[in-house]
Amino acid sequence: MVPFEQAPFYAVRVIPSTMGTIGGVRTNDKFQVLRADGSVIKGLYAGGETANRPFYRRVYTSGTGLGLAYTSGRIAGENAAQEK
Repeated sequence: MVPFEQAPFYAVRVIPSTMGTIGGVRTNDKFQVLRADGSVIKGLYAGGETANRPFYRRVYTSGTGLGLAYTSGRIAGENAAQEK
């Protein structure tokens, strides 16, 4: 570390945080993309922050974006692989 020896000195209160956005298309619990009427668009999946699940309408909690990215991609991939 290097000492600060020459005045003037200033301080700023900083509160570190992370920020993310959840937007994009609406999905169901299989992360299939939904039309405006709620019907599934066959063969189209979304994950991570592109998947706007209904429980994110009211609040975004820091860190949930990472969990959503990890799990939604897996769920979408598993469901897409089962499609015929």
